[in-house]
Amino acid sequence: MAEAVETDEGMTSLLLSLGTDEAAVAQSLARNDSAALSAAMAGTSGWSPLPDQIRVPSLWYTGSEESPALSAEVLELASRVGAETHVIPGASHVQAFRRADDVLRTVRPFLDRHAHNAN
Repeated sequence: MAEAVETDEGMTSLLLSLGTDEAAVAQSLARNDSAALSAAMAGTSGWSPLPDQIRVPSLWYTGSEESPALSAEVLELASRVGAETHVIPGASHVQAFRRADDVLRTVRPFLDRHAHNAN
């Protein structure tokens, strides 16, 4: 998939296939570097963390409108590493990144609960 998003055309196709509307695709292209995103995706391709690789509290989230296969994969990996999970209602994979208020409603309490571990 990393190769598919190396160009703006490839990124457009991917985002549209994930159910992103055309206005959001245009915003994403304006705010992101397709080559950088491609490199990041290539670097994490096939990554499957083991429980002993994550030693800090972690919070993973997905959208309720996510593809069932990807959502199941996120939740299964999170379970394997002991992460807390949260599902953002009405959001797809891409939309979850743009729903800062919804994400922060979960992230802030998570950080408050684990602030004592930072010292």
